[in-house]
Amino acid sequence: MLKLENTCAYYGQIQALHDISIEVKKGEIVCLIGANGAGKTTTINTITGFLRSCSGTISYLDQNIRGMSMSAIVKKGISCVPEGRRIFPKMTVMENLELGAYVHKKDYSGTKNILEKIWEMFPVLYERKKQLGGTLSGGEQQMLAIARAMMSRPKLILMDEPSMGLAPIIVEQTFKSILKIKEEGTTILLAEQNAQMAFEISDRAYLLQTGNVVMSGPPSELACDPQVQQTYLGG
Repeated sequence: MLKLENTCAYYGQIQALHDISIEVKKGEIVCLIGANGAGKTTTINTITGFLRSCSGTISYLDQNIRGMSMSAIVKKGISCVPEGRRIFPKMTVMENLELGAYVHKKDYSGTKNILEKIWEMFPVLYERKKQLGGTLSGGEQQMLAIARAMMSRPKLILMDEPSMGLAPIIVEQTFKSILKIKEEGTTILLAEQNAQMAFEISDRAYLLQTGNVVMSGPPSELACDPQVQQTYLGG
C-alpha cells in the first residue's frame, strides 16, 4: 500500500532522513520505533507532504505521491493523527469532526455513516459533541484526533505518538481503539516511543536511529535483540 525507497529529507541544511526504505502492506499495522530525534515524526511529515523529501520515491497504491500537496494526499486516502493531537481547542467536538470530513463535504450519507461508527467507538465524544475541544481531557482529545482522521474515510492512517502524555490506562484504551480501526479494514503506520505497546499490536516494525532504518522485521524478532531490549523495552 505504501512504500518509501531511499527517501531523504532535510530541515534547512540538516539532513533528517538518510535514504530510508520502508513498506506498509494492506491491512497491516506497521510501527516505527526510536528515541526522540530518531526520525519518526519526520517520516510521517514527509509522507503527508508537510515536509518535502529531496530524493527517493514515496509510492501509495503504486502511484508516486512525492511532491503532491497535502490536500491531494488526503484525497488519495491518507490521513494523519499528528503528534500532540493538534485539535482545534476553540471549536466543538462536532466542528472538529466536520473539518475531518471536509474532503467529502457533499457526501452527507457517507459522512453520517462514518460518524455513527465513531459514536459507537468513542461514546464519550458523542456525550461531549457540543463541548469545546480544548476543555476535553488529554485522553478525550486523543480520541478526537483519531476520530477526526477517520472522518476522511482513509485507507491508510498515519499515527504519530498517540500515547504521548497519557496515563497508562488511557494508553491501553487508545491502543485497543487502534486495533479496532485495523479490524474494520484500515491500514495503519504508527510512530511510537512506547515500543512495548507498539510491538503488541503491530505486524512489523522498523527501528530508526538518527534518520536511518537500522533494524526491521516482526516485533517478536526485534524484541529479542539485546539493544532493543535495553534501550526500548526496559532491559
